[in-house]
Amino acid sequence: MNVEQKLTEKEVEVLQWVAQGYRNRQIGLKLGCSEQTVKNHVGQSMVKLNASDRTHAVFLAIQHGYIDVKVEETERLKKARRLITEAIKELS
Repeated sequence: MNVEQKLTEKEVEVLQWVAQGYRNRQIGLKLGCSEQTVKNHVGQSMVKLNASDRTHAVFLAIQHGYIDVKVEETERLKKARRLITEAIKELS
């Protein structure tokens, strides 16, 4: 990683969404920006971290302390758990 080029807050935020499995379009909708803007943030993060792809960028961001790995449920997992619980109740 180029020590002189730290990730911006927005680049870190985008990588946090990437780490949760969101696609560029979905991230853009969440952040109120275009898919292209998200791609730009991911691309700049990859350059700064010297990453070969977005997954590698997330890994390196975690390794360098930009992203804190938590064992919390993501929004998508919470929704899936709720839907499964409701389906089980309906079958009972």
